[in-house]
Amino acid sequence: MATMIRSSRQAETQAPKRAAFKAAASWLSLVAATTSGIGPTETVRACVRADVADDPGELRLVVHSYLAEQLGGRTVPSASDRPVSSTQRAVTAEQLRLGVTVDMVQPVDVSPVQGRPMVVAWVERGRANLDFDALLARPLPGVPKGCAKVQGKSDALRANVELTAA
Repeated sequence: MATMIRSSRQAETQAPKRAAFKAAASWLSLVAATTSGIGPTETVRACVRADVADDPGELRLVVHSYLAEQLGGRTVPSASDRPVSSTQRAVTAEQLRLGVTVDMVQPVDVSPVQGRPMVVAWVERGRANLDFDALLARPLPGVPKGCAKVQGKSDALRANVELTAA
C-alpha cells in the first residue's frame, strides 16, 4: 500500500476544495466541484409548497433559477429566457403539501454581479424524465406555478416558493 506525502503548499491548495465538498448538497455539486473550467459554484435551496388535490398520476416538479433582470418582473419565463440552473423531481401531492426541498447548483459569479436570482417552480403531470434536467422546460398554461427571490448569504441561499393555480 503506497503512502502519499503532501507538502504544506499542496495542502493549502487542497483546503478550498475540501470546504466545497463539505458544502456539497447533491451529486451535482460534486460533479460541478470536480469538473475543470466551471469555476466556483454555490447551492440554492428551494422549498416548494403547493396545496394540490391528491392525484393518482405521476407529478413532475420543475424548478429553475433565473437572473432577476432576465425575468423583468415576470413570474413565468419565456421560451428565450435561459435558466442559470434547473432540476426536476418526481413528487406526490402529499409531498407538495408538506413542502419539497430542492437543491440547485449555479455559478458563484451570478449572484454578486447581477443581483439575487429568482426561483421559478411549477408542477405538472408526467414523469421526471425531461432531457437536460428540465433546462428547456417551461410551464404550460394552467399548471400550479410560483416565483420567489433568493434570500440569504452565499453559504445559505434559500427561496420559499408557494405554487398557486393559474
